[in-house]
Amino acid sequence: MNIDTGTNKLLCLVAALVLVCYWPVLEGLVSEWVHDDDMGHGFLVPVAVGWIVWQQRKRLAVMRPSAWGLVLVLAGAALQFLGAISLGLFVGALGLICTVVGIVVAAGGLAWLRALAFPLLLLLFILPKPDFAWNYIALPLQLLASQLAAAIARLAGTSVLREGNVLQVAGHRIAVEEACNGIRYLLSLGFVALLWGHVAGLRGWKRLLMGVCAIPVAILVNALRVAGVAVMCRYNYPLAIGAFHDWSGWAALVVALVLLGATERVIRRLPATGVEPEPSPSAAAFRPVWLASVAAILLVQLVPVRVAPLVERRPQLPPLSGFPANVGAWRVTRAEPLTLDDLASVNADDVLARYYAEPASGRGEIELRVAYHRSQRVHGRLPHAPRVCLPANGWRPLESRIVPVPGGEVNLYVASKGSVRATVLYWYQTGWQITASEWRTRGWVAVNGIVHRRTDVALVRLVVPETGDRGEALDAALRFATLVMAEMHAHLR
Repeated sequence: MNIDTGTNKLLCLVAALVLVCYWPVLEGLVSEWVHDDDMGHGFLVPVAVGWIVWQQRKRLAVMRPSAWGLVLVLAGAALQFLGAISLGLFVGALGLICTVVGIVVAAGGLAWLRALAFPLLLLLFILPKPDFAWNYIALPLQLLASQLAAAIARLAGTSVLREGNVLQVAGHRIAVEEACNGIRYLLSLGFVALLWGHVAGLRGWKRLLMGVCAIPVAILVNALRVAGVAVMCRYNYPLAIGAFHDWSGWAALVVALVLLGATERVIRRLPATGVEPEPSPSAAAFRPVWLASVAAILLVQLVPVRVAPLVERRPQLPPLSGFPANVGAWRVTRAEPLTLDDLASVNADDVLARYYAEPASGRGEIELRVAYHRSQRVHGRLPHAPRVCLPANGWRPLESRIVPVPGGEVNLYVASKGSVRATVLYWYQTGWQITASEWRTRGWVAVNGIVHRRTDVALVRLVVPETGDRGEALDAALRFATLVMAEMHAHLR
């Protein structure tokens, strides 16, 4: 290919504009990599991608610029703006990757996209964990890890009682949290497995299979780790949750790498497919018209990038502790004192935990819990829904449906644990909408960020007592939910 000095300068300009436009996103990603133990591998991703691109430089001789790259760059700009205005870092980082892919297509067309498909795939590992889907990924892995750990511990002669993701051993409770259930290793091992497959010379579906195999490897080694902690609890509980827990994490990593090595040897022996032919160099001179258009788009993009953080108006609402003690005919019977740890456990800016009763009815108390988030702009994290949290604590779902009520809708979730039955009503509420769907809530949050310059949202949860007539108790709880919605509306506006 013939690339003159002017084109080289244009490529450098595009790279510089990407850095400037996406600097807030890059800062957020680095912060995630530093503070989130699950994302420490993020620092290695750009290095690995750059190294693989350098390896593929001969294949980049074929350059067929395509206008489709402009579409991807525009889509990336839109995603970044939505991320900055309301949807959080994940959407903004997705916009960055979309822009990079668009630049590749605009500069070299499908020939470059095919040549760089694998390093572009690796870029997905820079993305922060998507909270809107992560909770639903975490729960099955937690339950699977706890099941395997309990089975392994029993094989080792240790009596274990499992409730959801909680193991009870010798009177001690061991919670299989995200840090110990394979998720922490899942992302890092997935990245290492794909890179390992590349270094080992695996190609195509074999390399992808190597990455997929990282999932059962991560779950297995962490199940072994949790089982080891459970067995150690039988003999020395302080040691089990202290030094042994920390040391077993490193041991599990070593075992995982050994298993990945064995997996690579097995995959290597599978039948190979045809070898991809080397592309023939392009005889035409490179005309950077679409790349110049990309530079123009990035220059225009600088304006909304700088304006977006100024658009949001984070509300200064009174604390939830000022929520009315009397709601209609309902009266507060008791309240739970909350600490900073309670706020951190639900990633909330304010929380409320109270019990209300209707004295005239003689029915039991209804538990009211509220978790309030002032902004979704940085992380886009909605509070965890009960249908995620309850099964992790051993509750078995019996019923889940949406019930319309005056002024909105609520989720009705019924679960049981042993002979105990729990009925939960919950909904998401902003200053303008009341919805039972997490996905619709995220859509409204994006709209509110643009129209009202606010992205705050609250999760409201009611736990209905299982006393007396269940139908009457549920009807009373639905009436109470309507009253709470009205009070929350006044509070959030």
